[in-house]
Amino acid sequence: MFGEWLVPDVPADMEAVKLVFVLESPHKKELEKKCPAAGTAGKAMARFLTGSGAKALGELIRDGETGNRYGIVNVCRIPMQKSAYNSPLSAEQNEIVKQLEKLRNPDLKSVDDELYSALLEDFKTRLSGISGKTRIIPCGRFARKALPAGMSWTADEIPHPSFGNWRKARYQKALAQIGTATIF
Repeated sequence: MFGEWLVPDVPADMEAVKLVFVLESPHKKELEKKCPAAGTAGKAMARFLTGSGAKALGELIRDGETGNRYGIVNVCRIPMQKSAYNSPLSAEQNEIVKQLEKLRNPDLKSVDDELYSALLEDFKTRLSGISGKTRIIPCGRFARKALPAGMSWTADEIPHPSFGNWRKARYQKALAQIGTATIF
């Protein structure tokens, strides 16, 4: 039903990946490039991790430029915001996206439990392909809430990389943990 808007995790095989970032969902650039973290948030991640934001982290991973160092998994593989869709949706698709937009707010109580359960089940299935040695970093409240208990490597909450969050002073202590995680 959403095949043309489905964005796969990168890399396809996560078994040997050292560090996996968990993000919420794809948006416009991710749909265009067919990989997660392909827009400004992905460039912020690349700048933080590699020193260069010329290419977004999702593209670097997709193109094999990071070896087995990094991976990215979105909790939801389709956009959770209507504004991301690049062509008209059917009435049924519109209703699902409307519910997905509600799910983005982790404090909301009146959400579609069936849709949320299906989303989490798909997410959990994709996580099962990740090695037990891999360090998993949820980025943002939604990703942290969706991650099964005990899977997060960090004690501190890592913010989503959008809105310049990875450059803000208040997050530097938490982000420093990523720096230590990349050296094995």
